[in-house]
Amino acid sequence: ISNALIDTPNDQIAGRFWEETLVRVLPYDRGSMYMAAVDEKIRKASGGKRSLDNVMQTLIDAKRAGVETTQETWLELITAELGPVAKTDFEAMLAGAVQRPSGAAFGPCFTGSTATLRQFELGFAGKSLVKPVRIVEGLVPGSAADKAGLRDGDEILKPVGLDNVQSNQKLTVTWQVGRDGKTFAITYLPRGKSVEVPQWKRVEGVSDAACKF
Repeated sequence: ISNALIDTPNDQIAGRFWEETLVRVLPYDRGSMYMAAVDEKIRKASGGKRSLDNVMQTLIDAKRAGVETTQETWLELITAELGPVAKTDFEAMLAGAVQRPSGAAFGPCFTGSTATLRQFELGFAGKSLVKPVRIVEGLVPGSAADKAGLRDGDEILKPVGLDNVQSNQKLTVTWQVGRDGKTFAITYLPRGKSVEVPQWKRVEGVSDAACKF
């Protein structure tokens, strides 16, 4: 939810995959939250007798038997578990709907909570970094990049891995910049607005054995 591009539809992800570091993580983050929500719904609908594990085992068995499985196979299986709403939920997820498992989604050993985090904000168009010559464009006025002195037309002379920076609220990014024949470094904390995000915390006093549900 701290991802500023969280509502990007799945059919746009492939085309923007290498242009935006925020887009690259969406299939993984969205998929894991969707699966957690599906698991919770199946457990609730079956009174705890079934879970996502049963659906996945069916898919594994089909693969081992040489049976082709498709998106339609998945929809048939979850519709059998949850009814027609499963297809509606799946299509909404593909369209970019935010996935929100409840605080109880991960069993009795975890409880839901929230935290305030600042969204990752590069401060300029991510596609600037995937071109043969990395020229800054789309500088965001008032962003940390802008305040640090980065400007449209600057050349980023050395690429920097952003995955760790994106996932760590405190990591800064340093660009080696070329401008008007001069080379210098610009460092800033690539963060934007603050948002409330869901988290799950370990419940004290509940044994590990109780976590198996």
